[in-house]
This record gives sequence, structure tokens and C-alpha cells, in this order.
Amino acid sequence: ITTSGTQITTWTSGTADDGSVIVPLPFTFTYYGNNYTQLKIVTNGWMGFDVASTNNTFSNTAIPSTAEPNNALYPFWDDLDFRTSGSVWYKNDAANNRFIVEYKDAPHYDPPAGGPYTFQVILYSDGRIYYQYQSMLAPLDDCTIGTENTGGTTGLQVVYNAAYMHNNLAIKI
Repeated sequence: ITTSGTQITTWTSGTADDGSVIVPLPFTFTYYGNNYTQLKIVTNGWMGFDVASTNNTFSNTAIPSTAEPNNALYPFWDDLDFRTSGSVWYKNDAANNRFIVEYKDAPHYDPPAGGPYTFQVILYSDGRIYYQYQSMLAPLDDCTIGTENTGGTTGLQVVYNAAYMHNNLAIKI
């Protein structure tokens, strides 16, 4: 979507490390039984529906967990840093009733340095969620992938700090 989407260039922290931005969704999205019209995109490989939270944490944990962040999508929750390279994009694909967020060439912060990672989250107006991974370089065993409800009491942990990720993987939630 880098040729047709919107690049995020301003982050709440004033820097592209540990920052976030709130974007409007083009449709009401139902997630764990609640309806949302906005999405908080965080530089650290996750996004949440709790737009009032100031949590942008980079340190991934096992889920579910009542510790913040909660009410979130974790496509690749890890310490990512866009200060020197990489970008984040979003797009309303109205023709296909979906909203796409893309982390493009996202660098992994030290230690260890690594990446880059290119992956997308696709939200469909009917509630479907897809995580799509195009190009993922090491380290790949130091992240959390999954979903979690608003209180952190229910979630789906796909993987936590284990070898699982590879190029051209797709996960349907």
C-alpha cells in the first residue's frame, strides 16, 4: 500500500521510536463484542482500540495479561524503531470493505539489531482479521503475535518468544 496509502510521519512521542498515532476507521469494527471507530497504531508492532491509553510499550509479554497494553492486536509486538529507516502506512480499501496497516521495512531495535520486517494487518468490515508477513529477517523468536480483549483476561496467543515466524506467512484471526 506504499503507493496508494497514507504514510504516518508524525508520532505522539515526537519520534518514530515508541510512538503512536490514532487514525479513524472507515467503518465500525467489532472486536471482542465492542464497537470501535478509531485505531491506535504503535511503532512497536501492535495496535489497539483503547485510544485513551498512553501506553506504547516496546517490551512484549505473553498474552493474555491484565498488564497494559490491552484491547490490542499484536501482529509482531517487539521493540521496533523507525527513527532511521522503515515506515508505517494505512489505507482504506473501500472497494474490498477493509482497512490495512502496513509496517514496511521495520527495523528491530538493539539488542540485537535486526530485521527489517514487512507485514500487514487487514481489518474487514465483517470482523475478520488477517496478519500477513511478506519479508521477515532475524531475530524472529523475540515477539508476541496474537489478540487480547479490553481487560487482558481473554486473548489468543499465536506465539510468544519462540521460533514460528517466516516469510510469506498469513494468519487469519
